[in-house]
Amino acid sequence: MVAWNPAVADLFVDFGRLAPHERNSLHLVFLYPPYRTLIRDWEICARTLLGVFYANRAKASDKTPFDRLAEEIGAESGEFRAWWQEGDVQNLEEGTKRLRHPRLGLVDLTYVVLIPEGQPELSLVTYALRPGNED
Repeated sequence: MVAWNPAVADLFVDFGRLAPHERNSLHLVFLYPPYRTLIRDWEICARTLLGVFYANRAKASDKTPFDRLAEEIGAESGEFRAWWQEGDVQNLEEGTKRLRHPRLGLVDLTYVVLIPEGQPELSLVTYALRPGNED
């Protein structure tokens, strides 16, 4: 995460309180314990994010940063190690993120991922509250 707004910090985590290397979606999903209860469909989210990471690694000319991150997360997460071996490739463009927020209750968000032309290493994720937040 290189930039965020207060609303996202309130929903997920105050990224400013994390070390820079921890401000990574994959790192957070697998190694930040509050995400396990915050994200209602944690396994689906984790597998999808891993599939996107796997796809991005495949496209990258320099796989070293990907391999370092995979090694770091895999050292602490058995799920990551097991699912990494499956080699699922996925795209992440839009979808729904379902949260169980400690203060706000059940929250459903629609998200869209935008990737700037010529800068595939960056992405902008926008969230919108979905009406009818029901489990």
